[in-house]
Amino acid sequence: LLLLMIFFFHGYLQRNYLLSSLSLTLLFLLKFFGWVFFILFIIEKRWKELGLTILFIILGFLFTSVILGFDSYEENFRVIISAINRKDFSLTGLPCIPGFFGSLFTFHPRWNNSPALNVSWLSPALTAVSLLIMLTISFLRTGENAKERLSALLILSVLFTPLAADHHYMLLTLPAAFLIEMDFRELKNSKLLLVFIVSYFLLGWYPELKMQNLQGWAKIFAFPRLYAAISLWFLLVILCRKCKSLGKEQQFIS
Repeated sequence: LLLLMIFFFHGYLQRNYLLSSLSLTLLFLLKFFGWVFFILFIIEKRWKELGLTILFIILGFLFTSVILGFDSYEENFRVIISAINRKDFSLTGLPCIPGFFGSLFTFHPRWNNSPALNVSWLSPALTAVSLLIMLTISFLRTGENAKERLSALLILSVLFTPLAADHHYMLLTLPAAFLIEMDFRELKNSKLLLVFIVSYFLLGWYPELKMQNLQGWAKIFAFPRLYAAISLWFLLVILCRKCKSLGKEQQFIS
């Protein structure tokens, strides 16, 4: 997935329509990953890439259906719908937004018998509101065809994937690398230390508390990797004062 994402970044920034569309198609067909970039295509009016990606997905779906049989997809969708109905994605304890809110507000007699509050509708509601807010800020604070925008959306893709486990965070090496390149004047000599701390909690190994072993509001201590990813998004988007001008400059050069 990381290799495909590198191809997608390169193709998108260089306006290589075939490379960006094909790599996003493979990401979607393999893992149903990258749906947020379809919104990017629409916002930036990249109609050719949007059309090619949809075409490739349809062709890939038909091709794999011939080989594997349509029953494979039918069973896959049935399992996903069943998991949604049972609110399974709110009980994973994985470092993602659905798992975070689910641990606090979704009760389960086996997997989460001590949430802070037992209000099952609150978890998906807060997840949806958080996604909308962070998407809006990402687009408003970053420039068109800019690597900061791609990085922000990649972070959101991981944050809001219900089954995002620790190894999925390797995808965030791309945004972390872009963070090192950025010139945060207000951070001065603290930049290196801040980047190291965020990168370590994002990608490093350390003992982590399990959501199932904590009670009530103490469950917030079970998601340090999630907080590191949100911090990375914050540094790239909220503190990025030059993103818009950079994006316009890259667009002019293209």
